Amino acid sequence: MENGKLHPSTPKEAVAQYSALQTIATPTLLLNLLNALATHYMRYTAEDLQSIAADPHDWIIEEDNDHWEYRIRPR
Repeated sequence: MENGKLHPSTPKEAVAQYSALQTIATPTLLLNLLNALATHYMRYTAEDLQSIAADPHDWIIEEDNDHWEYRIRPR
């Protein structure tokens, strides 16, 4: 990051940044990060689990329509 720029200013820098991101952001790392976020902040209540078991299709539709910001449940 040069002069506060968040994006590369040259194609060479873009290639280097993309290569670094590919090295760091492996599928395993990303899966573990998403798992940690989902299990820590977006935990399901007993009511959620009952709704999922009763009608998974409708639960997914309702979940998609709800904004995730309002579903965060800290421990």
